[in-house]
Amino acid sequence: MNLPGNTSAWQLLARAAEGEGGQNPYLCTLEGVWSYRRVLEEVARAAAFFLAQGGEVGERVVLAMGDRTELVVAFWATLWAGMVAVPVAPSFSPRELREILVDSGASMALGDATSAKALALAAEGLAVRLFFCGEKAPWSATSRTELPVPGDGRKPALILYTSGTTGRMKGVVHSHRNLLAAAGGLGPQVLHLTPEDRVFSAARMFFAYGLGNSVYIPAACACAAVVHPGPVLPGVVREILERFRPSVFFAVPSLYRALAQQPGVPWKSVRCAVSAGEKLSPELWQLFTKRAKVPVLDGLGMTETLHHFTSNRIGEVAPGSVGRPLSGFSLKVVDEKGCPVDEGEVGELWVSGPSVMEGYFGQPERTAAVLKDGWLVTGDLVSVRGGFVYHHGRRDDLVKLAGIAVSLTEVEAVLKNHPAVAEAAVVPVQRAAGIVTLKAFIVPQAGATFSEAELYRFCRRRLAAFKVPREFELVPSLPYTPTGKLRRFSLTTSC
Repeated sequence: MNLPGNTSAWQLLARAAEGEGGQNPYLCTLEGVWSYRRVLEEVARAAAFFLAQGGEVGERVVLAMGDRTELVVAFWATLWAGMVAVPVAPSFSPRELREILVDSGASMALGDATSAKALALAAEGLAVRLFFCGEKAPWSATSRTELPVPGDGRKPALILYTSGTTGRMKGVVHSHRNLLAAAGGLGPQVLHLTPEDRVFSAARMFFAYGLGNSVYIPAACACAAVVHPGPVLPGVVREILERFRPSVFFAVPSLYRALAQQPGVPWKSVRCAVSAGEKLSPELWQLFTKRAKVPVLDGLGMTETLHHFTSNRIGEVAPGSVGRPLSGFSLKVVDEKGCPVDEGEVGELWVSGPSVMEGYFGQPERTAAVLKDGWLVTGDLVSVRGGFVYHHGRRDDLVKLAGIAVSLTEVEAVLKNHPAVAEAAVVPVQRAAGIVTLKAFIVPQAGATFSEAELYRFCRRRLAAFKVPREFELVPSLPYTPTGKLRRFSLTTSC
């Protein structure tokens, strides 16, 4: 296929499918293996289908599906057709899906069995064309193929919606050049992926971390990705390791903690594991690496940067840190006045680099608040020691108690060290006369029993008195975003 030269992100797939390399495996599923050439041919058909259904260059296409080959094909096909992909969690409620459909102005949406009912309800009264993947993809009967639309690297390729931990969703716009830059980051720089590698990501594809892990980073490095639908629990990981023998594994710390407790997990094929999404404590790093005999590389990324912009490296790990900046990224740590802090001091992280977002879709004021003179104001609190970045939580997680700034994540970390506590979340509570105290929500370990007084004493031995929660409430679970981040605001509004 003769392809016009341009800076569109779809060229990652096209290059991997060229020549003899086109027969290399790209997607490994329970049903079989898809080569790069087969995926490319399917993408050209899917793009023709989208355009035949009235799709136009620049239009947004919502992709509400679980991890499956059709999602990978649809992602590349939207870019191939000059459209903009909007991956979302298939578990979103009708209200959440409708908010995204309206905010993005999407003209099309593609779902599967998981999202079908919610997506149909969400689209009622909207001018959105709905298609669903069942046993066959909607484009399976399409014989025509479509040449790719030559693109401008500055044009939008992708919108990822994030509510962060504050509620209202924001559409993070990434251009083709952002995607190409992210593809040249962690995979080649840190993991040194080659066509001999096979990767598996527990993080799902609708999540910025998972999309990179399973879709465009493998394409950039011409390696294979294991695609498995549904939630990834420790039993699923064991099955994947036994059947597909991946060489690189991506997950979040909560899954690493669960896996560290599992005896006999077959890690022999895995040469490297990657962690992101939440803080990987030095204790968990040590526990997992000792049990699995696999190096775990923690790093920092966010939806606004598309993927990692810092990472530890093999042989260069500082436990408890998120590593050093990747090539092409600059960091600075500043105080409340925007002045650089000294080595080792905690401040707010600003980052500049080639995969930083273009802005929030249709929200210029919110964009201006976080993009300042080429820098992204992350809201993350970090310190830098010996070139390694250490994460200290979010600026939103700071609360003033008796005039002193307290990190809620610090208090949560103490509570999680109690042997009977599985999960903990701490929120500020406004009391009479404007006094603010802390309340802790506790998910106990299975079968564990303890009293509020015991938790109070446990915290008091490890924290200053003003940091100790005054209330403790046992709950069966905590509210999380689809990407695994605590919805602290949900707990605050319940107090």
